[in-house]
Amino acid sequence: MQSTTQTSTTKRTPRGRALVAGALALVATAIPTGRAFADGAEDAPPTTVAGSATSVKPASGGGAAAKPAGAAVPVAAKGAGDYYESGKANIIKSDWATAIVDLEQADKLQPNNADVNNLLGYSNRKLGKLDISLSYYRKALKLTPKHLGANEYLGELYLMMNQPAKAKIQLATLAKICGKTCEQYLDLKKGIDSYKAPAKKK
Repeated sequence: MQSTTQTSTTKRTPRGRALVAGALALVATAIPTGRAFADGAEDAPPTTVAGSATSVKPASGGGAAAKPAGAAVPVAAKGAGDYYESGKANIIKSDWATAIVDLEQADKLQPNNADVNNLLGYSNRKLGKLDISLSYYRKALKLTPKHLGANEYLGELYLMMNQPAKAKIQLATLAKICGKTCEQYLDLKKGIDSYKAPAKKK
């Protein structure tokens, strides 16, 4: 008799659906309603400014943890990548000074990055700060000797410093790294071909 009852219950599809729906309702009521994704504010916000996964433990009694008086609101901290991308965006806008500020922050957070040093050299060169630019390019190439951008830009800097012989050395370096058809080689070669030495003072 017992097995017959079980079989008949299984075949009753509407009742089965009702049982599943009831179970889902029970699970739903067990999920905490913490507004974590509704309005961006968690009942128990992260304790660190950077917004780590560590959260404040709920106070005894099951309620949300009390927020300490004067506690800072957690905000996402900008990383080296954020400053680097911001620096590139400002370079596109030809805002060299702001680009340098962003890239210097990136350099502090992630020192010894050839890409960051390359763009610091580029931005300073655009502002006419040739000696500073030179130091950044040299550092970029010390970190990554085959850096295409730094090799090209250093050659262009040498042209600005009226040192075409050194620019040609960078051109030869690019030829070895990427050949004579890569963009960096062609751009530097164009600059060298159009270079005119400054007129000598009489």
